[in-house]
Amino acid sequence: MKIVVMDSFLYWYSQNNKIIIQFLCISIGFILIFFIYRMFFAASDPALDGGDAGSQVTGRQIADLDKKISKIIDHQISASQPVVYTGEASEYEANAMAEAKAEAQIQEELLQLKKELQSAKEMISLKTNELNTAKEKFIDHQKTLPGIETTDLTSDNGGRISGDLGLMAQINELQRKLKEYDIISDDIAELQSLRAENAELKSKVDDKSSAG
Repeated sequence: MKIVVMDSFLYWYSQNNKIIIQFLCISIGFILIFFIYRMFFAASDPALDGGDAGSQVTGRQIADLDKKISKIIDHQISASQPVVYTGEASEYEANAMAEAKAEAQIQEELLQLKKELQSAKEMISLKTNELNTAKEKFIDHQKTLPGIETTDLTSDNGGRISGDLGLMAQINELQRKLKEYDIISDDIAELQSLRAENAELKSKVDDKSSAG
């Protein structure tokens, strides 16, 4: 009885797996939209407007990562659309080859995405080191000018301190965005794991059908 129930479940899952994956892709898509809205349309800190060239480059890298993640999700949704077969083995084989090719392309894009995420982390680490240096300079300025408020400085030293505070705000913003990218990366990895399990179950169902 248990074997019959398991076979029935596997058959039902193999017939509806694309709908299940499509639902998961759409859910992840909504999460992406929410994160992108928070990052690019929510109110930002005015201190970020005075960023240096290195921080602007990092911002462009993060925007590129947004586009690539959206592209990968689009691939997942497209691949999860239901496919109607005519029953011919050649059609099934051709579709399987196309899916395998698309899967390989997605895996390659994910690998590239991980490399770029690592590059962004290294950039943030570099900026963090610069920030620590800026903090030390700021402390030195406070020691040499104990009676002057930072906001009242009009000399070159005052301009440098203001720039250091702007850099600090930029680093905090980049670190916040990187945490959100880590969440998105985990969601994509979970979806890939589900697709692998789905392929394994589908293979088992095909084997049982052939044996029957």
